[in-house]
Parts: sequence; C-alpha cells; structure tokens
Amino acid sequence: MSTPLWIVLSPGAPVAAQFSSARGAGTPIVINTATGLAYYMDSAGVIQPLGGSAIGITDHGALTGLNDDDHPNYLNSTRGDLLYAPLSHVGSGGTSEHDLATEFTAGFLDPLDKVILNDINDRSWTWLELGVDFSTISETPDASPLAFTPIGSKSYTVEGHLLLETSDNSLGPVLTISFPTDISRGIVSLKAATSSSSEVMYHGIATDPASLAVSPMAANTPLPAFVQVSFTTGASPSGDFAISLSQEP
Repeated sequence: MSTPLWIVLSPGAPVAAQFSSARGAGTPIVINTATGLAYYMDSAGVIQPLGGSAIGITDHGALTGLNDDDHPNYLNSTRGDLLYAPLSHVGSGGTSEHDLATEFTAGFLDPLDKVILNDINDRSWTWLELGVDFSTISETPDASPLAFTPIGSKSYTVEGHLLLETSDNSLGPVLTISFPTDISRGIVSLKAATSSSSEVMYHGIATDPASLAVSPMAANTPLPAFVQVSFTTGASPSGDFAISLSQEP
C-alpha cells in the first residue's frame, strides 16, 4: 500500500506544526501560496525546499528556447522585409533603385508619377524682401530698386518697406509695380504715408495697373511706404517683375 501524499497550503513561509500529519504516515508538502515554493520536512525534522516552484517558472529569463522562431505569426526582420519595401529598392513602375532621399533619381518612379511630384516642387513659394532707403527719390526719377525675371509655373511673394521723400509737396513720388506676361493669378497691396496722420492705399490684381501716387506729401520729410505682392506665373512668362519709383508729373 502506497503512502498518500498530503498537500497543505500556507499563506506564508511554512512552520513545523504544518508538517504534522493527522492522515496517516508521512508528512505533507507545504506550499507557500505567496511565492509558489514547495517545502517538505526531512527525517531530522528540518524544513527543506523542494527545489523549484510548485506553480512553474516565474522568471521569464529562466525559460528555454527563447531564440526559437516557432511563431510564424510574429513579425521579425525577414517577414518584415517581405511585407514592406526596404529603403533601397526599385519604385513601382521604375527600373532602378533609389537609395537617397533626393528630389530626382532617373528611373525610380513611373514617369507619370514623377511628373506629378516635380510639378508640386516647382510651385514652391519664393520669398523676396525689399529694404531700400529712397530718401533721394525726387532727385532720381524712374529708379528701379528691385527687378528680376520670374520662371514658369512658380509662385512668388515680394514684400518690403520703403522710405519715400520729395523736395516738392506738389510733385510726390509714384510707386509702380510691373509684371511679366503670363500671370495666372496675383494680388498687389501698396500703402504709403502722406503725413504723420494720413496715408494712401492701392489694392488690386496683377492684370490691373498697379501704381500709387503719393501726393501731396510734406516736402523733405521721409515717410514710410509698404509693398506686398503675391503672384504665380504661367508656363511661359516673358519680361521682368519690377518695382519702380518715379516723380509725379
């Protein structure tokens, strides 16, 4: 007849009294439910651990086979490469790899897609600032402080502060904006002070004459003016964009 195995659950570390069996020969196994460790009492009456957890391994690092790839539903580098395009690869419809994040690489994308990307880039905004002192404008009529040749299919913003002055209050300065041909859209705003308490303004579009006569204004008194222009060129613009200053006739 085999000796029955008794199991006693203890909320903490076992004590000697828990190993006294009232159910036949032998002493029970006492399990500390707080730690999961099991204990027995040897023939000398000493409480000994059984050498392991009665509820299994509790330290993940003690498991074996951690490096085994036996879960095909988990993502790893090999499976990720099959799901996603690597950084260096041939684009859809292309013929060559693109390993740098540059604007153009021949053959990387389908030609039709590449045209769309190029068109977005060509319409980036260009910001130009104008800051010129025109305190001698009455002596230098028809001055052109800013002029440049825009390129096709591009948007521009020109903004600046001017200082205007005339030696004759009946002949004030004239501020003029001129555009190249083939402007798809544009807006102009001009503002100039004629005294410390008054100003003149002009607001219009690129197809309208953009000219502002600052008169009458106090003679030999530098006064501020403000220019703001935004426009987008068509595919084939011709001529310059220019800001010019002249004397009122």
